Amino acid sequence: MIKQMLQWQKDTDLASIRDAAALARLSADEQKEWQALWARMPVRAVVPTSKEEGQMWRYTTKQPVDDWQKADFDDKAWQEGPGGFGDRSNLSRVRTEWTTHQIWLRREFTMPEGPYVDLLVLINHGGDAEVYVNGVLAVKAPADVYGYEEMPISAEARKILKPGKNLVAVHCNRMSTYWQYIDVGITAVR
Repeated sequence: MIKQMLQWQKDTDLASIRDAAALARLSADEQKEWQALWARMPVRAVVPTSKEEGQMWRYTTKQPVDDWQKADFDDKAWQEGPGGFGDRSNLSRVRTEWTTHQIWLRREFTMPEGPYVDLLVLINHGGDAEVYVNGVLAVKAPADVYGYEEMPISAEARKILKPGKNLVAVHCNRMSTYWQYIDVGITAVR
């Protein structure tokens, strides 16, 4: 059921009933019904992807020192840019060009109060990717994923997540010779 609800939220055919301008064209009764339905959907983006709007990340394409994925690592020397990262020749939403074989990303986020039934990493990547939460491996995503895919966060990473400030860190190693891309978010199911 959770997977189906997540799919509905991303379904482009249903986008018009989530869009304020499209909703305004419906009758008042229909507007209320659709708004009530989406309000009951217990899915929310904790860390939005850059699919719709570029999210700011710190990043480097040079091998960082150990513990780069930890919350107390100083990333001020890293570049800053909006996601997604990739080769502009592919079909994904590239906002920051990435043409080397590897990239490391970091981004702070605020985790709202729970409880949560489930937490999922939402990822689109060309190559092997590792996603860390507060320094703990949350997801290891091998190979390429064309389009966004939900992957459950590891029990260890889930335990370390806390309300308030947290960090998501990503390493992507391009494996493909014809495309590269990385974009990551976290979805919560209440």
